[in-house]
Amino acid sequence: MYQKKERNWILGLFILSLTYFLLFLRRPDILTNAQFWAEDGVIWYKNAYESGVLKSIFYPQNGYYQTISKIVGGLSIFTPIAYAPLLTNALGILIRAAVVWFFLSKRFDFLSLIPRVFVALYFVLMPYTDEVHANITNVHWFLALYSLMILMANKSESILWRSHDVIILFISSVSGPFSVFLLPCLALKYLSIEGLSNILNINKIIKFFKSSHHTIILIGAIIQIIAILTSSESSRSSAPLGADLLVLSNIISSRVVVSTLATENISLFFWDTPLLSVLTSFVFLSGVILVIKTRDWRPISLLLLSTLIVGFSLAKPMISLTEPQWPILRSYLADQRYFVLPHITIFTLIALLSFKACKSIYAKTAYIFIFSITIVFLIIKFFTITPLTDQHWKESARRFNIASPGDVVIMPITPPGWAIKITKKE
Repeated sequence: MYQKKERNWILGLFILSLTYFLLFLRRPDILTNAQFWAEDGVIWYKNAYESGVLKSIFYPQNGYYQTISKIVGGLSIFTPIAYAPLLTNALGILIRAAVVWFFLSKRFDFLSLIPRVFVALYFVLMPYTDEVHANITNVHWFLALYSLMILMANKSESILWRSHDVIILFISSVSGPFSVFLLPCLALKYLSIEGLSNILNINKIIKFFKSSHHTIILIGAIIQIIAILTSSESSRSSAPLGADLLVLSNIISSRVVVSTLATENISLFFWDTPLLSVLTSFVFLSGVILVIKTRDWRPISLLLLSTLIVGFSLAKPMISLTEPQWPILRSYLADQRYFVLPHITIFTLIALLSFKACKSIYAKTAYIFIFSITIVFLIIKFFTITPLTDQHWKESARRFNIASPGDVVIMPITPPGWAIKITKKE
């Protein structure tokens, strides 16, 4: 038994390290020339430095608490400022790598290993992640997936595993509105356990929420709902949506479905071809119906979480402060964060459900061949992520270090046009 636990520990560490290294290789400058990304510096670092870590944590930002960003921003002020972005980026990569490690752990051994490996590879190699690659501002999108995975995973009585679950769920639940979106997933899990006949059985419901996992999500959802109701309207964009059915179809076909694997030119072709856009949207909705007909709460919950995230994002987007917002999504560079989880969901459902349908050795061989070719395509077309423009952070840090207390130092960061305006303290 000891040797088996030791092998599991070593294998897990290897998977985590390999995933971390591959994510680093996709854009090495994330660590070799670490720079703050947008809110990482302008809000999280600046607020923690000027107002103090504890004070910055208890105020919502853009309608919800972003606790993981504030915690990491708080940690970064205890390092020399020249290395603060290195810490935030390194932790951003670690959280993404942990998702892969968890999915490939024994907690998911109810799923076949082959499709899990392909899903893990897609998670590492997926396209259009320039905006979310290893920055803390956008890490809560991955934490939402991580939280759902914990709900789906085999239960473990291990103290280490239980601690892992509680920590991830707590941080995720108070970092974004996703705990609210997880409530319907919790409802599906409850119905799968207790059945429709017990939907209003108070004793069963109380028993269900005796699980710390479920309670954390419920409390987090209440906190986030209060934050959304009391602060979101004043902090989100008031620009018109520019919404209509054709644009919605274009978003579904081009940004949700096709760009899961396709190059930008192909995605744009679907956006600019109305008939193809509508047909693709219809095929996608047909696939949704097939997933629902499985009556398996896990894939349905994954689909539901993605749908709620995209729906909320399109209802209250933060794309432009002045222009109609939906049409801007034609560009694959526009707000990639909204589509990360839908892309993972589509690939995961196809990988898992198609493998389940393979009944013969020939079918499984064809499956491995097709998905292997897909992974090779992703490596060739999308592995390298364009480095960020060098804003010379080390030079800005030097100017900050030699500034006098009370001086205001302007420090350019990425993306271009962003800058931290920070007052040097005593």
